[in-house]
Amino acid sequence: MTSTRDWTIRGSAGEVIRGTTHAAAADAPARGAAIVLHGFKGWKDYGLIPRIAEAFAMAGCTTHRFTFSHAGIDDDARGTFGRPDLFRRDTWNRQVEDVHHVLAAMDAGTIDGGGSPVRLVGHSRGGVTAILAAGRAADGTPQPRVAGIATFAAPDRCLSLGAEEEAALLHRGSLPTVSARTGDVLEIGADFVREVRAEPAAHDVPALLAATRCPVLIVHGDHDHTVPLDSARALARAAGRRATLHIVPGGDHTFGVRHPHPARAPLPAALDDALGALRRWIATADTTAGTTAGTDTP
Repeated sequence: MTSTRDWTIRGSAGEVIRGTTHAAAADAPARGAAIVLHGFKGWKDYGLIPRIAEAFAMAGCTTHRFTFSHAGIDDDARGTFGRPDLFRRDTWNRQVEDVHHVLAAMDAGTIDGGGSPVRLVGHSRGGVTAILAAGRAADGTPQPRVAGIATFAAPDRCLSLGAEEEAALLHRGSLPTVSARTGDVLEIGADFVREVRAEPAAHDVPALLAATRCPVLIVHGDHDHTVPLDSARALARAAGRRATLHIVPGGDHTFGVRHPHPARAPLPAALDDALGALRRWIATADTTAGTTAGTDTP
């Protein structure tokens, strides 16, 4: 394993972003930097997130994983939702803003990797945030060049609520959601929907992915009952020839990982398969993109 360093910076609305940097392996070719984004009701230490970050670091990327400023997590060691008020105020724009803050901290030298090409990678909703951050940058927004995007079990849209749920959310101002991990009853705030309805182009996931120019890796399990496999195929179609779509046989939404997953414990077969695809993509994405043996055609 590579060495790690914890850090904090200010994020959206001045709230705290807590992160961990994995130093690039000294014996690997230098391959710039990577930022790993967690999903809904997750945080930087959740399940497979550290394993993805370590895979990037071992491949030669200075890698940062962080907890979004409005994830509601107050203690990364325990993963407790001590700030449900922040969770309620979370939106896609806040998450994209957090990515920009991390990129700015890299450029300022507060954390490592400034001036390097950056790969954005996210699990589940974190994959959507990676696409939004990269796609919005494609229109000329100043930030370091995104050299690659990788998604694990990511949706192909910002809103998956049914019409009745969406109407109820807007009427009541929030909707309850339970963390299966902690049992906490959290609330999704209405701004989550209002933001998307106010700026549909800025939340059009396939269109924003199509606007990028970098290689794209899309990893999805064929037993994912949280986000359908069709979402992965839709993302691959949007990225076109730049896409590598890798479908993991038997992979569920977390690729077999159950939290907590001890750092030195063997990897589940599905995650081992997924990380193998990631390592191959990192090694080749600078020069090529597309399907390889064992991948599905977009």
